[in-house]
Amino acid sequence: MLTEWLNTNEKYEEARELTYCEFPKKMVMGQKNKSWKKRQHGFKIGRLYYVNPTEGERFYLRMLLMIVKGAKNYEEIRTYNGIIYQTFKEACAARGLLSDDKEWYNTFQEASTWATSPQLRNLFVIMLTYCEIKNERDIFNMVWHKMVDGIEKQLVLKYYPYKYTPSEQELHEILLEELDNILLRTDSK
Repeated sequence: MLTEWLNTNEKYEEARELTYCEFPKKMVMGQKNKSWKKRQHGFKIGRLYYVNPTEGERFYLRMLLMIVKGAKNYEEIRTYNGIIYQTFKEACAARGLLSDDKEWYNTFQEASTWATSPQLRNLFVIMLTYCEIKNERDIFNMVWHKMVDGIEKQLVLKYYPYKYTPSEQELHEILLEELDNILLRTDSK
């Protein structure tokens, strides 16, 4: 589908106004010839496949596909302000996508729309272990509430039939213990 997106951008001027993830709004992938054609009616919400941050260049390509419009080849995806960058990561950096931890925060935010809290905890540990996060504490402070849902439910069930509402401090401490356990398991592999 990506290769066909590039080919369609080559053929049709109107296609060049859309990013790869916007494409399904105006175009549809033909079932027979596997090429994009103009949508006759309606629209569809498109989404990109999830790419783990540890996948390097694939991850950075995915970041660029969310903002680059009308690329006709991979070289154009890596081009910014007339400069062709050697890697997708360099192109992301040139666009200011890597100057802070915004890419890691955005990755986590996107995952939080579909992932369970245990999956988010594992993602956070992967990000800590394998990614180049500049300020881990800031990222943690912005996202920790999304990682405690399962922990909160366990505590409420533990004290049932009493109505129990765990404090933020309690959730925070249990989450840190859980992240520590995941990191220990990761180190032992």
